[in-house]
Amino acid sequence: MVRPPETDGRCPVCQALSPPLAFVKNGYPMHRCTSCELVFSSQPPGGDKLEALYSAEYFTAGGAGYPDYIADERTHRRQARTYLKRIAKLGISPGALLDVGCAAGFFLDEARRNGWRVQGCELSDYAHAHASQKLGLDVARAGFLDPTFAPRPQSFDVITLFNVLEHIPDPIGVADKLFTLLRPGGHLVVETWDPNSWFARLLGSRWPTYAPPTVLYCFTKRTLGRLFRPGRWMPIGYRASTKWISLDHGLSLLEYEADHSRAFRVLKPILSAVRRSFLGSLDVPYCLGDLAVASFRRESPEGFRVEWNGARVRSRPEAQPPGVRV
Repeated sequence: MVRPPETDGRCPVCQALSPPLAFVKNGYPMHRCTSCELVFSSQPPGGDKLEALYSAEYFTAGGAGYPDYIADERTHRRQARTYLKRIAKLGISPGALLDVGCAAGFFLDEARRNGWRVQGCELSDYAHAHASQKLGLDVARAGFLDPTFAPRPQSFDVITLFNVLEHIPDPIGVADKLFTLLRPGGHLVVETWDPNSWFARLLGSRWPTYAPPTVLYCFTKRTLGRLFRPGRWMPIGYRASTKWISLDHGLSLLEYEADHSRAFRVLKPILSAVRRSFLGSLDVPYCLGDLAVASFRRESPEGFRVEWNGARVRSRPEAQPPGVRV
């Protein structure tokens, strides 16, 4: 069972002392580190409490989760194909891919159709059941940091975390395990929310992404650079990301914010009416600038390249491919 990390008044990423309180959201103190810019909850849940957050209700009851994740399969598959196009721009052929927090498995299934050897892990029993039983995918029923989830080291060419990193307690532990599982020269692709975006700064504490206890951390470009530090990781690209979602899901998130904010409460009847109409089933591009995708290449520590036969050969770091972006 994974326990939340002890913060001891330090930033969970850069270990800076006493990050100041930024605001309180849903009863949770949220701090903003002045050194690495991480916005984080100082009271992350762990163990059974963390698992309980991702019950069937998270995927079916709206609120900070989804109104009906599996019913939006068409939308999720459309977005999955967008992710695969971004990965293709890294210039690598299909190989072994791990999707962390794979939910119902729609991305993994699309990747498998494109020739990838896929594996996933998923904490939610509800989502895991669909991925493993309905889609026949190799998905572990475990959180990423659960000791029972222990694939062979250096066994993946690509690891993806799509809107997952912000949910997992202990970001340093996540980065360490990712480094262990990814082969030297392999790629890490992370999609997450940027609290430095214009939309996040406009709304402040009313930004819907600030949703503890499910969303524990929000990472800026600087934060990711500290978490995936030089010597282990080479940054390949960082840019704002557009994501396909159902209009029903997007308005559901705004309804959730309306329940917690007087500023949005007047909009709730309108949001509910649109969700109930045919418009709710439409796919819409989420492009408000607060979603970002970052990619990194895993380096060999201390200038060593690890060969598959186990030999270690000293080499200079590989040159970054020119113009590579995702």
